[in-house]
Amino acid sequence: MSWKALAAGLLCTLSCAPVLAQDSTALASIDWQPQCTSKGRHAPMQCSAQAVQVLPSTKLTATLVLSIQDNGADLNAVLPLGLNLPEGITYSVDRGPESPMSLRTCLPQGCVLVTHLTSAALTKLKSATVFSLSAHVGGQLVKFDFPMEKFAGVFEQIR
Repeated sequence: MSWKALAAGLLCTLSCAPVLAQDSTALASIDWQPQCTSKGRHAPMQCSAQAVQVLPSTKLTATLVLSIQDNGADLNAVLPLGLNLPEGITYSVDRGPESPMSLRTCLPQGCVLVTHLTSAALTKLKSATVFSLSAHVGGQLVKFDFPMEKFAGVFEQIR
């Protein structure tokens, strides 16, 4: 999946974020959602798993999109504008060691970051309990924690 196609899909996802931010009950559970698209009637399906997290205290929104590849998965994240990029953006699985993410581009709706997960890392992710994104926004460390309980089931749907 190209980053332009990903960005277009994420723009649609992010347009729903203000509605989610107003309803605190929507924040209680993060559901991983499968999404499959095709470039044409005879083109192969490209599937991904997506999750959106809204921080109740700040209403900041983060979106994760995991696209399965032959040699693992591409992990894309959209974080809000105002990131302190020199501080870096990292992710971790089950509060383990942090790994850096690379900035792809920034759009009016947020900054798109990307990393590649190996097959071994993807296997670990299927049994994880939490996936965390960390960034500095406005001088503060902001951590988005994505519960992973439902991820394995969605992964099996899109594989």
